[in-house]
This record gives sequence, C-alpha cells and structure tokens, in this order.
Amino acid sequence: MVRICLLFVSLLAGPLNAETLDAQLARLTASVERFQDISIARAEGWRRVTGHVNLMGEHWARRDNLPDYTRGDAIDFAQPSNLLYAEVDGRMELISAAFVVRIGPGDPHPDGFTGFRDLWHVHNIDEILDSQCSVRPFLARVGRSWVDRNMAPDGLRRLAMVHVWLGPDNPNGLFSNFNPHLPYQRLGLAPASWQGDMDAARGMALAHRDGCRNELDGDLFLADASGSTKRQLKRACRSIARQVRDRLDAPASERDAFAAAAWRTFDALVSKTLTPAEQGRIDALVEGDADLPSMQ
Repeated sequence: MVRICLLFVSLLAGPLNAETLDAQLARLTASVERFQDISIARAEGWRRVTGHVNLMGEHWARRDNLPDYTRGDAIDFAQPSNLLYAEVDGRMELISAAFVVRIGPGDPHPDGFTGFRDLWHVHNIDEILDSQCSVRPFLARVGRSWVDRNMAPDGLRRLAMVHVWLGPDNPNGLFSNFNPHLPYQRLGLAPASWQGDMDAARGMALAHRDGCRNELDGDLFLADASGSTKRQLKRACRSIARQVRDRLDAPASERDAFAAAAWRTFDALVSKTLTPAEQGRIDALVEGDADLPSMQ
C-alpha cells in the first residue's frame, strides 16, 4: 500500500528532476524583462504580427521566426515565441508572452509547463486556408504555397499556443487566453473595479477608442462579409461603445451591468447578422473553439 501511495504521489508531481513551475516562470520573466522597453524589442528583431485583440493585446514575433518549436521539442522557457503588448496610459506595456509549438494532425497538445494549469489552443493553418478557398481562392492557394515553403515544409501546420500573463494580474488565471482587467486599465480605470462578469469586460473593451475596430475588423475580413454588413455592425458597435463610455464615471456595479448588457446586445446582433458560412470562416481560426477572436 505504501508503494502504491508513493507511486501515485510521484505521478502527480512528475519526474523528480522536473523543473518546477515557479522556476520556469522565473526564467521567462527574467528573459523578457528588458522588453518592457518596446524599443529594445524592435532593436532585437521583434515585429508586430497582429493588431490589438480585445482582452489579449498585440502579438509580436521575431523577424527570423525563431524559436521554431515542433512536436517533441523541449521548450526553452527563456525563449518565448510571442511577446504581447498593449497601450496603457499612452505607453506600450509588455503584458504577456506566448509559446507556439507546431504539431501535426492528431498530435496532442504539448506538455508545456510543469503541472496541469497551462491552457493550449490550436490554430490549424490548413483549416483556416480551406475556409477561405470559396471566397479567396487565389489568396488561399498562395498562402498554402508560402506555408509549405517557409513556415512548415515538414507538414506540421497546427499551431499549438499557450499564453502566460506577466502583468496586469489576470483574475482568470496565469494561462488564460483573456484578461478581463486589461480593458479597465486601457480606459484609465482601476482593474480592481471589475465586477467579475466577462461580458462586462468585453463591453468595456468596446468603449476604448479602437475597441470596435479591434473587435470587428479581423472577424469581418475572415468572414468576407459584405460592405453593407460591415457598415451595419460597425455603426451599431460605435453606438454601443458611446453609451458605455458615457457611463464610465458611474458606480462600478451600475457601469459593469450596463457594459455587460451592451455586449450581449451587440453579440446577439453579430450572430443574427452574419450568415452561417460567414461565421464558419471566423470559427475556423481556432480549432474546436469559437470563443477566441480573430487576430487582425
């Protein structure tokens, strides 16, 4: 019985020589400290690869596309694949990092960080390109050729990704995809004033001066929505965003309740307006998960 108990404990703890999660996070934090100054990141070859994703930030990657982790590789926690920045108080702040591992069809998520807390999601490049074939056949064909030659000549075209928040603190967890405190900081509000409703955080994100653009542009491009659909949704978003902004000085509970209701109204309008085919092209961005937004 003692041997069985010890075996069970060892399975939970992992190998005796495994690096602890705290040690992995300490290595990551130390390795990116200098990138708090975004000019240093630029000087070392980092470039922005997405616009601001609400509740997530801008993704930056190295110009040389390194590190290029593939299935089975040991991740160097001092070498993240992405840095994520967000404008807060007029200054670009480093808020998180991400690791990307290229895997193949049927491959499981990478082992990643010690323990079971890291949350991986997958961007399947083939599914994304396939979803665009009916509306952008030339772009899809060129994209697939570029991927085959430059990005994944080995056929590993599923991008498994995990985020690690460096600051502000994420109440949803260190490895969560979204940080509900971020919209509050960007609006000059205390993160602690968030009332705990993710819909409220999404509504508050719209209230930022670029909130509607960040929310819609990437999705509407992927959807290949018509001009009239784009105008309708952008007009509705701007109206809702103004209403949320008008209540930023209200008591936190009242403000957040309104922001949550505003988001639900807008989200319902988007669902009603987009066709199933348009929504399907958006959903193809993330394998098996329609909740992650597009990256502009």
